[in-house]
Amino acid sequence: MGYGVINGTDTPNKFIKIFKFKLKNIKTLEIFTDGYCDIAKSPSIKSWEAMHKQVEKSDPHKYIKYISFKSKDDRTILIVKF
Repeated sequence: MGYGVINGTDTPNKFIKIFKFKLKNIKTLEIFTDGYCDIAKSPSIKSWEAMHKQVEKSDPHKYIKYISFKSKDDRTILIVKF
């Protein structure tokens, strides 16, 4: 039970997953918070915000397609292009 967070405190090992990839195969890295309810079409802030706008328009209270306990949540995205 529970969930892992990155907030400056210790995160239990059961919530840590390590993935290994060959760097030559990686073009972008996107890390985003649960304030985004879907995946953007491309790795850009513009694309992420367009997706968020569409989610807000189609299911503003998050009870139809994007079921969530919170209808509004803060959102953060980190996009690294290699």
